[in-house]
Amino acid sequence: MDVLLSRSSFLVLYLALFLPWETNAQSPSCYYPYRNTDTLAQYTLATQQRTLMRDFFEEPTDASREYRKAYAAWADEASQGLYRTLRYRALNDTLIAPYVQGVFDRLLAANPSLPTTRLVIVRSPIANAYATGSGIVVCNVGLLAALANENQLAFVLGHELAHVYFKHMQQGLDAHRNTFYSRAFEKKVDKIQKDEYNVRSKLSSLVRQSSLSKLYHNRSYEQQADSLGFRLMTAARFPGRQAHTALQLLEHIDAPSSRAANVPTYFGCEDTYPLWVRAAQQSSSSIFAVATETPTAFELSDTLKTHPNCQARARSIQQLLGESPDHPDGERASHAFRNVRAASQLETIQSWFDYQRYDQVLFEALQQPEASHSSDYLSAIHLLSLHQLKKHMEQHSYADVVASASDLQPESLRHFLKTLESLNLPDFARLAQCAGLPESFSSVDNEYQLAATYAWADLTGQTDEAARLKTRYLTRYPTGSLKIYLFGDSK
Repeated sequence: MDVLLSRSSFLVLYLALFLPWETNAQSPSCYYPYRNTDTLAQYTLATQQRTLMRDFFEEPTDASREYRKAYAAWADEASQGLYRTLRYRALNDTLIAPYVQGVFDRLLAANPSLPTTRLVIVRSPIANAYATGSGIVVCNVGLLAALANENQLAFVLGHELAHVYFKHMQQGLDAHRNTFYSRAFEKKVDKIQKDEYNVRSKLSSLVRQSSLSKLYHNRSYEQQADSLGFRLMTAARFPGRQAHTALQLLEHIDAPSSRAANVPTYFGCEDTYPLWVRAAQQSSSSIFAVATETPTAFELSDTLKTHPNCQARARSIQQLLGESPDHPDGERASHAFRNVRAASQLETIQSWFDYQRYDQVLFEALQQPEASHSSDYLSAIHLLSLHQLKKHMEQHSYADVVASASDLQPESLRHFLKTLESLNLPDFARLAQCAGLPESFSSVDNEYQLAATYAWADLTGQTDEAARLKTRYLTRYPTGSLKIYLFGDSK
């Protein structure tokens, strides 16, 4: 859970599209990603928060010219990044957002000393939540998809509310200024530059020492937010022990999945299964291996994690548990949270698609319990992803959408990527034929089904049928959310 805005989620990613059809909490087979229809409300929220963020970055008048210039750049990046996130990725659906808002409101009601803060759910696959200096807490659906229960969610939200309460973002900016733009630091740099030998190594050592000092303060912010977050959740009568289990989960939440994709079930027809075992012949490991004999790079490096130093933070929470009375209720997720988590998992898959990470889409989708034709959405997203992979191969940009296999990845993911890397253009037709079309697609009653039906016809070389379906799609959905993927800038 990031303290500083520069560490949160304001990377320039492919903007997520708003997608059709509302959620059906009780039937995963009928679920389609939600489309935000009130775009005016989102625009208003985004512009308001952009203004508040700019106001938060009040330029210091007593700083050096270099610092004021850097500060202005941070302010612009942060305010514009927050605007883009809220304008294009805010998720105001009828299932996920109201449920998370309910947990958030319960924390606020039980802790009236907290400052005014607003919650926004965004469609992002990154398992993270963060607070901004403008008084807003952002929670990604990628995090909701990974949490075990609503009590862990309460701790995460309490942790972010603590960042707002302590004004950690402002403190972080002040610490950065004092570290790298102070007169003392400038004098040290000037002194080193006047030396005759080892100037570069001395400057590197100075920056490294200063960075470690800054990292120490950032981690102290995290532990402070953990402590208050724990108090906030227990005040709202959420079981405090779930703060400990949440941190244990966050320790590994960014690790690549080691589960084997459900390839035999979905693409297991006789004509195409050899495509998926071909890559295994290059390795002595089983294609179903899910464990590594030695620690992975992720396990050995705290810097690869969105949520650093969770083990030490969990030990601090353990001490608080010994001091505070706990409340009953279990670690099991409620029925309502299970619905929210299932919907978030599908929204996460869709966000990977929006970021053009079609390898990740297929790998994640094939691990879902409904990875076979029992889920119309997953059936559609499989075909749409295959269609995009073929298009990129034809355009010689395949490497842009398929990650390279690496020995640092779990065996299941490495094998899956090697399989994608080994495909040739004719293979996509065979894969599409193997996947087929669900019978429910015959009625073609929504955008995803129509788009997937077109993709299937195009993949299998049915030129006339694909042309007919393209015309039908453009007529029925002239501004459809999938139009840019299927036809580019086609009118």
